Amino acid sequence: MISKPTFICGDKNSDNRGTIAFFNQWDMLSVRRMYIIHLPNNQIVRAWQGHQHETKYFFVEKGDVLVGAVKVNLWETPSPDLQVETFVLSENEPRILIIPPGYANGFKSLTNEAKIFVFSDKTLEESNNDIFRYPPEFWNLTK
Repeated sequence: MISKPTFICGDKNSDNRGTIAFFNQWDMLSVRRMYIIHLPNNQIVRAWQGHQHETKYFFVEKGDVLVGAVKVNLWETPSPDLQVETFVLSENEPRILIIPPGYANGFKSLTNEAKIFVFSDKTLEESNNDIFRYPPEFWNLTK
């Protein structure tokens, strides 16, 4: 189990039939569900939500997305001064950002028409019983 955000690096290959991105080293046995978020423009910020027990995996299929992660100190009343770690995910570099339990996350599209795949190791019911939401401006999500 990881204790801080980390990457699973993939690769891609192109030929006359198109391009394939792959993550052959990712063991997906813990994944319970996935969803896709479409960000139509670069003004949209989706932040902040966190989980004490859930691991999230983020993969950008289209565009570029800035993802922030904050290690939460007190779930009911976290400090607004906590450090935000930021990561840029891009369709041009196949990699998956893992955000472990104990973190809040948020993201902002850096391009129009971005698409981000989110995988989770919890069911929707388990996730909903472990969710903490904070206003978008609570922590600064900038690069």
